[in-house]
Amino acid sequence: MPSWLVDVVDGHMDGYVGPDPVLFRTAGVGLGWFIAADDNPGHLEVTDAHQYLSIDVLRSAAESLTDAGATVDADAYVWGDGDADGVFRVRVHRLFGVFPEATSAVTLAELRDELGTVFHVSIVPSRVGVTVQVAPRLVHPGKAA
Repeated sequence: MPSWLVDVVDGHMDGYVGPDPVLFRTAGVGLGWFIAADDNPGHLEVTDAHQYLSIDVLRSAAESLTDAGATVDADAYVWGDGDADGVFRVRVHRLFGVFPEATSAVTLAELRDELGTVFHVSIVPSRVGVTVQVAPRLVHPGKAA
């Protein structure tokens, strides 16, 4: 693994056992994937788990959560550069925005409205405040299945 990838996931790698040739799973990296993609063009591809949404859409959602006051984490799987192209592929399954307990209901409702047409949004109280889970929709409202 290249050193830039090790730096991004340091302390966040988790083993993965499954049918796919996944290199590893990560949690907690958040905005780091988008910065790494900018810093390593042609070597890192970031999309949602179903390869439906682009890095720009995912980045926008992560930035919306950050702008609203959340700490952003991502649940992602990374495929290695087993192909000759040398590209690592990150598939984001969901983003998590962790908000402090004092976050207003209006802020959370605005986020749900803003992100809800492209993402499934769930808002759940947690032991550290409020967690907003954002997962890409497979079919957007108004589009044929």
